[in-house]
Amino acid sequence: MKIIDYQNVYLREMTLEIYQYLSWKNYKEVIADMKKLNDAVLKLVTKTALASAKKEANSACMCIGYQPKMPEKVRKLKNQNG
Repeated sequence: MKIIDYQNVYLREMTLEIYQYLSWKNYKEVIADMKKLNDAVLKLVTKTALASAKKEANSACMCIGYQPKMPEKVRKLKNQNG
């Protein structure tokens, strides 16, 4: 008796339908849109990381016993306005 894996069959059918739906031109447009989205997300993550590093450079640890060593690049951000 053969067991049919319906999930894989469904995924294969959906993948085939997607490939048939997208022509080469549409495929290029989809890839271009994905690259734009990727760039926007990377810019947002970069801005968030920089803002967090600036905030951490100008603050001290609240715990009495331990303050981790600050990286040199973050130390350069200390007291910078911007």
